[in-house]
Amino acid sequence: MSNSRRSETDLIRKAARLAQELNAVLEELTSRSEKPEGRSPSEAKTSFDQDQLRAEFENLRVSVENGEDTHSIVSHFIEANSKERLNAFIRANGLPIATKRSKVSVASQLVQLLRQSKAIGAPVKSLTEPS
Repeated sequence: MSNSRRSETDLIRKAARLAQELNAVLEELTSRSEKPEGRSPSEAKTSFDQDQLRAEFENLRVSVENGEDTHSIVSHFIEANSKERLNAFIRANGLPIATKRSKVSVASQLVQLLRQSKAIGAPVKSLTEPS
């Protein structure tokens, strides 16, 4: 057998061995990813009652329309809720608020949306969704 033939055979064997090692690593990764470890991110997002979150927004909106101080209502609401719950609240109500921001920023944006809603006399959702 010639040297080039021998080197081709060696390369093929090496490639086959590497392919087997790669398959073993891929199988291990797949088995790890299939094991449930706590809650998944999608479960965390849906762990709050969506209807309750929508009702809370409606209560905030109605309170503002009835003349209560927007800033104090929102401040109390923000303080009473965790960041995770606030993010779920924003998603459940389809609010155009950046969820990655601080609670102070979320509060400021929520105050602005509630004031706009009061000024035009319509729920904020109608501003974000086409009719």
